[in-house]
Amino acid sequence: MDPNYWVRTFYESLTIDLANLSANPAGFMDVTLELGSSWVAAITANLNTCSVFVPLYSPRLFQSKNCGREWATFAQRFDGIPAVDAPIVPVVWAPCRDMPACAREIQYRGPDLGEKYHREGLYGLMRTHRAEANRVIMKLATVIVAKAHESRHLPHGVAEDFTLSENAFGGQDGERPLALAVLSAPDWHAREVAIRIASAKQCTPDLRDLHSFRAELTGPHPVRPVVVIVDPKAVRADLRHLVVKPWVTVVVVWEKDPSPDDLRRIGESLGPKAKERGMVTQVAAAADLEEALIEQVDNASRQYFKHGAANPPPDSGTERPRF
Repeated sequence: MDPNYWVRTFYESLTIDLANLSANPAGFMDVTLELGSSWVAAITANLNTCSVFVPLYSPRLFQSKNCGREWATFAQRFDGIPAVDAPIVPVVWAPCRDMPACAREIQYRGPDLGEKYHREGLYGLMRTHRAEANRVIMKLATVIVAKAHESRHLPHGVAEDFTLSENAFGGQDGERPLALAVLSAPDWHAREVAIRIASAKQCTPDLRDLHSFRAELTGPHPVRPVVVIVDPKAVRADLRHLVVKPWVTVVVVWEKDPSPDDLRRIGESLGPKAKERGMVTQVAAAADLEEALIEQVDNASRQYFKHGAANPPPDSGTERPRF
C-alpha cells in the first residue's frame, strides 16, 4: 500500500474544501510529483510563490532533512515577521513528543479543532472517526483561506534550489540507508540516476559494485533495503543467489528493446523467485528508468520493514499493551 495514501486522501479532501471557499488555486503537495530531474525545481518554485505553508506535524516530518529545508526556504520569505503572524497553518498529523523550535513557535492548537484531533492527530481521526476528520479538514480549510488573504502581499521568494537551504529542524538526520548494488561499467549513466532518485526518496544511498555487497545479500537478516541495478552486458554469471531475499529488488536496464533470447538469458541468471515476487523491473528507455527505480526503492523498503527486526530504544519505558 502507498505509504502516502492517507496524506493524498487528506490533500484531496482539503483541496475540494478550498476550491469551494476561495477562487484561488487550491494548492500543491510535493508527494504528487513524479520524481525525476525537475522535482527540485517544482518544489522550489512552489515554495517561492505559495501563499500558505501547510506542514503535517509528525515524527516523519521532523526527521526529514528535505522537509526541514522546505520549511527554511519558505521561512526566508517572511523573515522578521513574528511567528504568530507567519503564513503557516500546521496540521497535527500524528502525535509528536518532540518538536523543533520553529514548529513549537507556530500556533497549532485550537479549541475549534477538538481534543480528539490534538490527541490522535488527523491521521488517527481519518482512520477511525471520518466524520470528525471531515469537520476538522473543513475548519483547517477555513483557516488556510483566511491566512492566504492576510499574506496576499507576501513577497515571492528567490531561492533557486531548496535543497541548498539549512535544515530548519536543527540538522536531525532522519534519512534512511539504502544499498544500491550496481553491476555495470564504472561510468554507466544509470548510476547517477539511481543516486538522484535515492536522495529524492530521502534515503542515504550507498552505491557500490554488486559483488561488494555479497555478504549482506546472502545473510539471513536484512541490514537495509537493497536495489540491484543491472546492465545486461555486464552479466557473466548466475546471480540468483544474490537476489533471493525479499528486501532485494532488481532493475535491469537495456540500451534497446531486448530480444526474447536476451530476456531468457537474464531471466535464467536472476532465477524464477525474483520474477515471481514482482521484484524485477526491466526497462529500455531513460524515462522508464526513473519510474522503475522509484517503484523498486519503495518495494525494497516495504519488504525491509516487513522482515527487519524491531529495535525499540532500551529506555523507552513502553509497557506491553493489555486488552
